[in-house]
Amino acid sequence: MENEEQAILNGSRQWADAMLSNDVKGISSFMTDDWVIVSERGIANKEHFLSFVESGALRHESIEVVGEPRVRIYGDAAVVTTRIKSRSYFNGKLLDDDDFSTTQLVKIERRWLSALTPRNNGKQRISRKDQTRRGLPAKYAKIREMKKELFSRFFAFFAG
Repeated sequence: MENEEQAILNGSRQWADAMLSNDVKGISSFMTDDWVIVSERGIANKEHFLSFVESGALRHESIEVVGEPRVRIYGDAAVVTTRIKSRSYFNGKLLDDDDFSTTQLVKIERRWLSALTPRNNGKQRISRKDQTRRGLPAKYAKIREMKKELFSRFFAFFAG
């Protein structure tokens, strides 16, 4: 029987394979119902993200894990931190990404599922002065509140 860390890594590879084949059902099977992704483009829930895959607006061409993923397990919750180089197309535009991803997973019915996938592609942050000038603080405040709620839900799995 495989250990928990190996089960998580195997599931991550299968999830990536589903992404590469643009298999909406397969991708969805590795996500919780309330899964979200947070990136420099904003927050997208499961349905929103999958609608892009289903329509063909989002297509994945390659996904490469760089280095060894860091897996930490906390009861029925886990955190996987990886560097991922990927090539995809969004609305016909090529996206050559080199991201750091820290995916939070929960164990539900003996399966590890992703609950939250924040991504950081290392782009420079916008200064507070520029945020104010662009009217962005309200948007970021909402994102911070959503992240706060997601993290509290995530940690509730092993705290309770």
